[in-house]
Amino acid sequence: MQERSVTGAAAHLGRTQSAVSHSLAKLRGARTRLIATRFSLCLSSRFSGSRIFL
Repeated sequence: MQERSVTGAAAHLGRTQSAVSHSLAKLRGARTRLIATRFSLCLSSRFSGSRIFL
């Protein structure tokens, strides 16, 4: 089942809307940190690679 709102998802899960919103915020933060880390590592490897060939 797909819910279109946090309130609907919370009711389906038997949790409060606040608890589900808090969990979603934590997941979004973790995803943002993961993407930033991957991007940083990608840039780092590209720049260090270009220094080797200069």
